[in-house]
Amino acid sequence: MVFTHKLISECEGVGELFRKSSIDDALLRNDSDNVRVTAGFPHHQGIDNQIGSVRHTLDSYVQCPFRGPNPRYVLPISFIPIECCRQKARTFVHGSEPQIDCLPELIGHKHCETPRLCGQIPRNCGPSVSLTILVKYNGLWRGTKVRNYARRVNPRGSEMITSHRVWSRGVDCCMLDQLSWKVGGQQGEGVESTGETFAIALNRQGYYVYSFRHFSSRIKGGHSNDKVRVSLQQFRAAADYTDVLLAFDQESIDLNVGEVREGGIVIADAKFNPTAPDHVRLFVVPLTKLAEEAGSAIMKNMVSLGASACVLGLPIDIFKDVVEERFSRKGQRIVDQNMQAIQAGFNHIRDLGGEDPNFALKPADGTKRLFMMGNDAVALGALAAGARVMAAYPITPASDVMEYLIKKLPKVGGVVVQTEDEIAAMTMTIGAAYGGTRALTATSGPGLALMMEAIGLSGMTETPVVIVDTQRGGPSTGLPTKQEQSDMLAALFGTHGEIPKIVLNPATPEECFYMMADAFNLAEHYQCPVIVMTDLQLSLSKQSTEVLRLDNVDIDRGALIQSSTIDTPAGAEFKRYEITESGISPRAIPGTKGGLHHVTGVEHVETGRPNETAHNRKEMMDKRMRKLHGVELPGSVKRSGDADPDILLIGIGATYGSISEAVGKLQEDGLKVAHAHIHALLPFPVHLLEEAMQGAKQVVVIENNATGQLRSLLSFNNVHHDHITSMLKYDGTPFLPVEISRHCKELV
Repeated sequence: MVFTHKLISECEGVGELFRKSSIDDALLRNDSDNVRVTAGFPHHQGIDNQIGSVRHTLDSYVQCPFRGPNPRYVLPISFIPIECCRQKARTFVHGSEPQIDCLPELIGHKHCETPRLCGQIPRNCGPSVSLTILVKYNGLWRGTKVRNYARRVNPRGSEMITSHRVWSRGVDCCMLDQLSWKVGGQQGEGVESTGETFAIALNRQGYYVYSFRHFSSRIKGGHSNDKVRVSLQQFRAAADYTDVLLAFDQESIDLNVGEVREGGIVIADAKFNPTAPDHVRLFVVPLTKLAEEAGSAIMKNMVSLGASACVLGLPIDIFKDVVEERFSRKGQRIVDQNMQAIQAGFNHIRDLGGEDPNFALKPADGTKRLFMMGNDAVALGALAAGARVMAAYPITPASDVMEYLIKKLPKVGGVVVQTEDEIAAMTMTIGAAYGGTRALTATSGPGLALMMEAIGLSGMTETPVVIVDTQRGGPSTGLPTKQEQSDMLAALFGTHGEIPKIVLNPATPEECFYMMADAFNLAEHYQCPVIVMTDLQLSLSKQSTEVLRLDNVDIDRGALIQSSTIDTPAGAEFKRYEITESGISPRAIPGTKGGLHHVTGVEHVETGRPNETAHNRKEMMDKRMRKLHGVELPGSVKRSGDADPDILLIGIGATYGSISEAVGKLQEDGLKVAHAHIHALLPFPVHLLEEAMQGAKQVVVIENNATGQLRSLLSFNNVHHDHITSMLKYDGTPFLPVEISRHCKELV
């Protein structure tokens, strides 16, 4: 079979052999015995899906016309659908046969003496198609992609790939199940708005979208990027690779091009004379110039969206609603200019020949989903749970909770107070809760440290409060805009003395929403502080989220006395801290007749009056600690995967997405793997974890910190396993699925 397009190979010897344009040159050199060609017709399941185990092998002899003395030379050739023809050539291991998943149908064409490949070219597949070619020479396999075959339809209706007249009914066009797109530049030049516009537009088409932003802890300057994963199924983590990189400066190429796959695309602004490695296709586009022509240089992000749309085969109309929502308040002229900028970018890439069906996404189902980050879901969950007061001090990455509720709480009669510091925020939250209102605060590690004494006050006074802690890199100021999970021990043991406390750990935006409702119910039921711990990855990553149902939110105010009068004997005080078998006492809010009682942070008797005697101290401590004695909250551990697994992976928070995806990859490779995700650290789910570990040969605890805090908690709570190890990452970046799957393979 003859392909007249350039074949690229870095393998020693093959470069010389295929320096000219086609395989037939090798035949002219009488080296045919050392050459074998495999044509891979794409069948995508995602770039990191390994090509499946061998199911079928089929070799056929296909007539190979070429410019030489023997026009009927026959070259052995195999046709296989490479699942990842997008994958880098080095994926194909040197010295080994490529594995085959399934084979396209080979048929005899009546105009040919030998079988020909039969496939379907979708009607929407543009004027060109692509193949992946694997070449085996001297025992080594190398891969490359051959693009842009001219096509025409012959009078008999069969489609012909006119590369030395290789006849076929067609080739399956390479449409993607998922796409990884990334935009990078200096902070303050529109990186965030570019990524958000792209992500929202694709989410509205019915795709699942996961967007994670890397940014510096400054207002302007420093590299920033937004990586968007678009797919037909839901993923909760960024992809291990990038298909298309949109670069506003050379630094964005230098820092990110290493993750762009072989044959991936880099779109860069001509303004900085960009350069890129040979393994990618570089499109130099005058983004700034085209933006100026459309109305303003600031619209270069819109030009870049149009360029991306052309490469990906997307109509620019998908951006229209988003642009109108963003700019309509500035007038129709601004909306039109932005759409003009998008069209200009689209046209420029089209003129450069940048349209490539290999980057076209399969159509989405059009299902409407929310697109939100964890902080939004936390705030919305608090609103749905009946919270009406928030007191907080701004801190990254928790500030979005306050900013969201500033807009929403006044609409339902609530209020947000920005306090002078975290100490004031916590004490004000306690005051509001004591007054009978559901109240919360939100902070990160440094703020949580300042709140600790007041959290102890809420435990001593048995006042129900909710504290949201969005973890970030520490210690001190640390890494304010980077991922870490290092507040676990602080949340559990940071307060001096001992109080009953609940610590919840959502893993998805949906869980953030529903778990906030649980947090307020638990706080009022057990009359204690509840800390909802997220992390930066969960808090700030924006994801497609299923519609949240208010009818799944119940409100339980516990032992709060709802009547306006309490039957307290004349002259007696209400026993706010009455010693009960459960440890939970009746609670009255100020103004309730008969509910008068004393409140203090020192040890006290049932009516709240101070009392420091040994007998009373023991009785009151026992009463408070009884509340959570022996309690394991439902859903504290969620297990999935194989029974009696080779490896059980344990995680918490936003590691959920990467672990879940890694489990799928490992199972495809024949390993038995299970996943146990922890959703409550206090009360610690001892029995649920012991059940999850049963039958596991190895246990790996995966967490974003340097000291293995989660694994330490297992030991602290006497949850043991004979073969338990940690996988730690504390460089400020989230786990990638491939990192986890690779680590597990090394263990096995």
